[in-house]
Formats: sequence, C-alpha cells, structure tokens
Amino acid sequence: MFESINAPNIIFTVINILILLIAMKFFLFKPIHKVIAKRQQLINDSVAEAEAMKASVAEMEREHRESLAGVEEEKAAIIKSARDHAVHERDKIIEEAQEKAQAILNEAKSEAGLRKKEILNQTQSEISEIVVTAVEKLMLQKQAVGADDALYDEFLTKAGDDHDN
Repeated sequence: MFESINAPNIIFTVINILILLIAMKFFLFKPIHKVIAKRQQLINDSVAEAEAMKASVAEMEREHRESLAGVEEEKAAIIKSARDHAVHERDKIIEEAQEKAQAILNEAKSEAGLRKKEILNQTQSEISEIVVTAVEKLMLQKQAVGADDALYDEFLTKAGDDHDN
C-alpha cells in the first residue's frame, strides 16, 4: 500500500497545493478581503453618518426647544401688552363716558335752572294777570272809593311780602 507512494509525487502534490493556496490567496482571498474591507468601510461610513445625523438632530431638537421657549416668552409678552392696551383703552373709554355724563348732567342742570326761572316768571305773570283781573272785577263790583283803596293797599302789601320771599 505504501509502495506506490513515492517522494517525487508527494513533492509535486505539496508544490501543487502550495501553488493552489498562493493562487487562491491572490485570486480568491484578496478580492474577498477587499470586498469585506469595502463593506466594512461603507458600514463605518454609514455609522459615522448616522451618528453625525443623530448629533445634528439633537442640535436641531435643542434649537427647537429654545425656539419654543422664545415663542412662549414672546407670546406671554404679546398677551401682556394686549392686556395692558385693553386696560388703557377701557380706562380711556370710561373716562370719556364719565366726562360726557358730567357734561350732560351739567347741561341738564343748567337747562332745568333756566326752565325753573322761565316757569317762575310765567307763573308770576299769570298770577299778576289773575290779580289784575280780580282787582278789576272787585272795582267794578264795589262803588265805594274808601273800600277799594283799603282793599288795594292790602293787596299791594301782601303782594310785596310774597314777592320778597
């Protein structure tokens, strides 16, 4: 069995295996290692890009939160300003309404005073007319001169007293 094994055959087989290993190393393992290295580089690049995007997203999120905080502050300032303006406008409207009411009240008082004087004058005029008419009737009814003079003097005294009050 071992008789057919000879040394040159073994040497050629070993050389063939070594040549085959070297050929496989250059033609099979090196290209596979290059493909694996390229894929590893792509994976590393993708991971680095993902981490950069993650950092970018975190920065954008931080900026967004700061922006929202700024918006909230601005919203609060706008609301406060609007409330202040509304209070100012309300106070202004109330003040104008009070001024108008006071003017109307003053005008009404003035008009009432004038009306009162007018009514008093008219009443005095009417009373005077009534008295004159009454005196005329009395004079026509009474023929006695002395009685008329006494009645006239009494009327003038009472009319003077009433007019002074």
